[in-house]
Amino acid sequence: MIRAAEKFEPQRGFRFSTYAMYWIRSAVKRSQILQSRPIPVPQRLYENHKRLQRVEKELKETLGRQPTKKEIGAEVGMSEMQVERCLKAMAQRCYSLDQGVSNKLKPNNGDREDSSMYDLVESTEDGGHNKLKRIFIREDLIETLNRHLDPESVDLLLLRYGLKDETLPHGFSGPLTIAEVSQLVGLKPDKVRRMINNSLKQLKFLIGEEWYDFEREIE
Repeated sequence: MIRAAEKFEPQRGFRFSTYAMYWIRSAVKRSQILQSRPIPVPQRLYENHKRLQRVEKELKETLGRQPTKKEIGAEVGMSEMQVERCLKAMAQRCYSLDQGVSNKLKPNNGDREDSSMYDLVESTEDGGHNKLKRIFIREDLIETLNRHLDPESVDLLLLRYGLKDETLPHGFSGPLTIAEVSQLVGLKPDKVRRMINNSLKQLKFLIGEEWYDFEREIE
């Protein structure tokens, strides 16, 4: 009614009740479309699907057979691809994850429904989410190291904690010991240990609580 009152033009000579009926009917129709499906579809798509169903029924009676998508599209002014997309979109269905399922091909299964849709779609893996999360954390950590430390200290920390696997020589992988790091960089183990410890102390002072956040994420 409010929309009708905003758009109404008395100078055209029409009664307000007649004009408002159009907007009320349109609002009711739109509400029915939105509530008729769990996943709303555009009103235009819904109306096109109704037209296709009506034309398909008429052609089936006229031709005495099931009409093709091309014939239906020609009748309603749509291409065959548009008809196919419309039918495919409206044919989508929603299912409850708690719905019971049974394997009819499994011997002695009968009508038992021991499994549900959730059991079928559930994955024991994280789908790559945790892997991407670890990659992002690693990139952020390396960026922080480069921002606060000199390049030599950064290299020592990356080698010590296994953040440089892709560039390690053959025979070295993962987190390295102090001896292995000293062997790669050509420094004495005691000096490598002192540099790493000093770098860690410096990082804890510079980035504060962020350091503990990284430790918790990595764990």
